[in-house]
Amino acid sequence: PFEYLVEVLNPARSLAHHPLFQVMLALQNAPTGEFQLPDVTSRQGVAGTKTSRFDLSFYLEQHPESDDGGIMTGFVEYRTDLFDRETIQSLIDRLHRVLATVAATPAATLDQIDVLGADERRNILARSQGTRRDVPVHLLPDLFEAQARHTPGATAVVCGDDVLSYAGLNTRANRLARWLIGRGVGPEQTVALALPRSTAFVAAALAVTKTGAAFLPVDPDYPADRIAFMLADARPSAILTHGSHLGGLPVGAIALDDPGVAEEIRRHPDADPRPADRHGVLLPASPAYVIYTSGSTGTPKGVVVTHGGTTVLAATMRDRFAIEPDSRVLQLASPSFDAAVMELLMAFGAGATLVVAPAVRLAGEELAAFIGESQVTHGLVFPTVLASMDPVGTAGLATLVVGGEASTGELIGKWSAERRVFNAYGPTEITIAATLSDALTGAGTPPIGRPVDNSRAYVVDDSMQLVPVGVPGELYVAGGGSGLSGSSWFDGAAVCAGCVRW
Repeated sequence: PFEYLVEVLNPARSLAHHPLFQVMLALQNAPTGEFQLPDVTSRQGVAGTKTSRFDLSFYLEQHPESDDGGIMTGFVEYRTDLFDRETIQSLIDRLHRVLATVAATPAATLDQIDVLGADERRNILARSQGTRRDVPVHLLPDLFEAQARHTPGATAVVCGDDVLSYAGLNTRANRLARWLIGRGVGPEQTVALALPRSTAFVAAALAVTKTGAAFLPVDPDYPADRIAFMLADARPSAILTHGSHLGGLPVGAIALDDPGVAEEIRRHPDADPRPADRHGVLLPASPAYVIYTSGSTGTPKGVVVTHGGTTVLAATMRDRFAIEPDSRVLQLASPSFDAAVMELLMAFGAGATLVVAPAVRLAGEELAAFIGESQVTHGLVFPTVLASMDPVGTAGLATLVVGGEASTGELIGKWSAERRVFNAYGPTEITIAATLSDALTGAGTPPIGRPVDNSRAYVVDDSMQLVPVGVPGELYVAGGGSGLSGSSWFDGAAVCAGCVRW
């Protein structure tokens, strides 16, 4: 009995809602007698009280004695401070759709019952599409080389006193690439880069992609066992580092700052490697880089990311973030995070300048001061780091991108007063970013935005069916723009773990 449940459970009472449940479905199918009095005609009716005892109540009544052999009528009672009439009508329509499907096909399984109407489905599919754009799918080295030809004298990267133009950076990368090719490095191989944030890391990453191999960034500040695991698991063809980091690496690691090695590299031609120079064919589907996940769910996993999605992501960010050739993009992420690759694409995809933060941990006042003094205009900063900073002194920072972890409306509101703030979301397997928001104001929970160009993102249930707006589900990403890769992907699409409110 209901009274017994209340007594045993003894829930905390509240004037705002029923203490045990907020949604009720009541089926009135018990036989009812007739009320009769002499010379009186009576009929049953519902007396409205203009109040709702529960948040949402569905009342259904069966009429087996009706002329058409049995009908069911009903009404919905709801709290108007929680629901509007349109939402309730959509719930009624969905319930009717479920009942009609079950009546017509009793053998149907639950995952075969579609609760979406035709118009609702069209609307969800339309909003799930990223902007369609004709962007040629290039290789990562092609993207940079085209910019080097277009603006050879423009500043490509700044790291303290080390400043390189696009032509200068391309020359350094070409010589290193040809030296690596001479050592047998080519497509379908991996080269580990145990280098801190620096122009050396940027040049080495570009050089490896020019050979056709994939680069594996290894942050030298990582714990020794983490570095050992990554190198043993990836089995790179070569390990490039600096002399100061050789002690924590396997025998055979090469110090690029060794005078003899540096002289060997300088003797190589500075022209872009041609396809015929490589030891194999390099395609958009070829591996471009390898990133190891954080390992928060267990053992870190190496994710191989192809060239395919880099061009589209670079074009999406250039337009969405308004990156111009005179922009200055911060490189702050650890080299072992795919956010570091995103920073490269932000700058080089628009012919802008990459401003490399010192190879130390920056946060709070130190980071804010660096951004201001370096005249950074665009930056990707994790919310935790951003929360340690004060916007004062970063007036030149016109565009801020947050990602890597959940942000809050309060944090966005604090930083969006004087600049545009965007939220980026995406697993490593989807070329860094699957979705990007529009400029945010700080009102409410920051949304993850819409799919990057030439991609699609749907919210589905456990049976891979689209869910209605407002229903939690899994995020399903598809399309060439997202550059899907890795063994977990199938048919150009993927399901990413996580609960998303759409």
